[in-house]
Amino acid sequence: MDHSARALEALPDIEAHRGDYDIISWALEPGDALMFHGLTLHGSRGNATSQRRRAIATRWTGDGVTYDAIKPSPWEHGLSTGDPLSGAIFPQVLPNLIEAEVAERLRGPIAPDAGRMKARLAEIEKQASKVVTTTAAPRR
Repeated sequence: MDHSARALEALPDIEAHRGDYDIISWALEPGDALMFHGLTLHGSRGNATSQRRRAIATRWTGDGVTYDAIKPSPWEHGLSTGDPLSGAIFPQVLPNLIEAEVAERLRGPIAPDAGRMKARLAEIEKQASKVVTTTAAPRR
């Protein structure tokens, strides 16, 4: 499937119309995990405690998934559109771990490239400055 021209729908102002949506939540305890589709609208409230909150986000894909360079990535990964996901940024862990892909990750976090990060932030700011009018489907 060609996603190069695909754009995500603009988000409605959910906070201003919370009663129009089925907003669900879970009471998670330390060590719990929550999994959902990557295009599911999600978020969390701010941390009201004096302790740091830590989280980890992973993305799991099927064997046939390829890289799509729709938006600039802040990480240097060497992939072009159409390449299978692989390497330190996209390591294979199942069904068999590819040691060479995981080795760099095991040495510690992989920091984003500063220039790529600035480009990505500039793109996000440009998108945020556009005024978009949307209609959202209310809850049934």
